[in-house]
Amino acid sequence: MSIHRLFIAIRPPQSFIDELLNYQQIALKAPIFRWVPPLNLHLTLIFLGAIRENQLVIIKNTCDSISQQVSPFLLEFSEFCYGPNSQNPRLVWLKGTPNKKLSDLATSLSDSLRASGIVLKEEFREFQPHITVARLKSNMIEDATELPPIQQNTKLQFTATSLSLIESVLKISGAEYHLIDNYNFRASGK
Repeated sequence: MSIHRLFIAIRPPQSFIDELLNYQQIALKAPIFRWVPPLNLHLTLIFLGAIRENQLVIIKNTCDSISQQVSPFLLEFSEFCYGPNSQNPRLVWLKGTPNKKLSDLATSLSDSLRASGIVLKEEFREFQPHITVARLKSNMIEDATELPPIQQNTKLQFTATSLSLIESVLKISGAEYHLIDNYNFRASGK
């Protein structure tokens, strides 16, 4: 039986991705940064982990059902910074501002998947919306206080219009992401 490493995410439109690529080219030139490729840029809602083939239909049905209960909504982002924390950074994030519709969507997905028998890792941290734009090469980090300054306030936004079910395939060169399916939110006003 096949095992898939999956997550549910929101993928930004190309115009937003272009803004992130511009930031990478300007602010993340140092060799310590490994840029996230354009097709891998996303906002993770739920990391599902190792999923058996026979669970895939449950996850697809849940994504389809929940997406039909959601109208498109605005996502706003306020700063580029090191993450998940500045004392032990591993990533460069574009940090999102708190968003009730996004949090409610993540909760609805989690609750529905659990009710359908999908086991999810319990999260004890508050949901922090973010998009990873680069990874730090761990073999080049000696002291977090000597990392290049990358923090930059910004006002970026896009309208979330769908969910994506994505498979992460781990390779020596890094994770490769493959879109399994996309689930459009219902049209506004319906």
